[in-house]
Order: sequence, then C-alpha cells, then structure tokens
Amino acid sequence: MRMIDADALYEKVQHGEELARSRVLDTESTLPYPNNLNPSYTRYVAQMDERIKLKYMIADAPTIEPKHGEWIPIRKGERGYSAGDFRCSVCHQPNKCYIVTNYCSHCGALMRDK
Repeated sequence: MRMIDADALYEKVQHGEELARSRVLDTESTLPYPNNLNPSYTRYVAQMDERIKLKYMIADAPTIEPKHGEWIPIRKGERGYSAGDFRCSVCHQPNKCYIVTNYCSHCGALMRDK
C-alpha cells in the first residue's frame, strides 16, 4: 500500500484543468465551414472534462486512518515457522522478509518502536 497526499494530487489535477480550460478558450470551436467542429477544440474539451471528473473523484475519495501495529514473535514450530520470525499484530500475516521493517508488507500498518 502506498499513501499519497490527496490535497497535492488535487492541486496538480486542478492545474491541469486550468491549462485545458485555457486551451479550450484559445481554440476556435469550428473550422471555416459551418457545423464542422475543430478536432483540437474537441480534444481539449474532452481533456478538460476528464480532469474535472478526476478532481471530483479525488475530493470524494474516502480517507483512511493509518494503522499501527507491532511485530509479534512467532513461537518455534508454529505452522512451520522457525524461531525469530515475526507476525503483524494487525493482519496476523508473517513477515516473510528476514529483516524486521517499519511497516507490514501485507496491510501497510506502521510498526511501533519497541
């Protein structure tokens, strides 16, 4: 799992929307012939619409609280694991890396310092 800064992403998408909006305003909608839409104009309108939709998806996305856990030592012989292996206290999955890390690779829980 990778946590991102939704506010920073929202700002980037909003900036892209503003650029697309200025392209739409600077491009003529029709070519010299009546009822003949300019392909560039159509493309810029589509880009602007996509960015607006993406911006609302980011704004409406649910937020999660970070999980905190700790590494629990696994007893020798338990389900085929050897002594020295650890299990996450949140998801109870074993740590398959032979290094104790600062987060669980299965559920993303941040591990407390002991």
